[in-house]
Amino acid sequence: MYYESRSHTSHPVSGPEEAVRLIHSGELASKRVPIWTNASKDRIALVPDGNIDDPFFEVAVINLDAGLQLESLTFGWMKTFEEKLEYVLEADAPGNAWHRVCAIPSLDGAQFERTAWFECGCCGERFRSTLAKQLPFDQDAGFGICPAHEHFYQ
Repeated sequence: MYYESRSHTSHPVSGPEEAVRLIHSGELASKRVPIWTNASKDRIALVPDGNIDDPFFEVAVINLDAGLQLESLTFGWMKTFEEKLEYVLEADAPGNAWHRVCAIPSLDGAQFERTAWFECGCCGERFRSTLAKQLPFDQDAGFGICPAHEHFYQ
């Protein structure tokens, strides 16, 4: 998941309709994460999970309070606001059975020490590191600099 190796900033919204509208209209910057409180009083977030060229092409629906990813939606294949909203509402519906444990994005400076997967900007190898270690390389897009190539950047 790309979102695990990126830093994000919370963007409070009134509900899923506003969150989807901001993403669908292109009004939301790629590092902003719309968050609302659902009927069960859980904070739900739509986290950009696409590649650097189109971060909201793929969107992770995450229950921040439970630490669970409820769904992964390919917004890039959905052409209308209504279709995107329908899938977001379905993902947050009671009884939704698809869950991914430990889905905790880095929001507002938290979780910078959590280990995530990165792809080396030099050689393309995948490796484990932290946002705190990779941010000095200005690699906040799922890319980083692996230990074998760090010496080029010191």
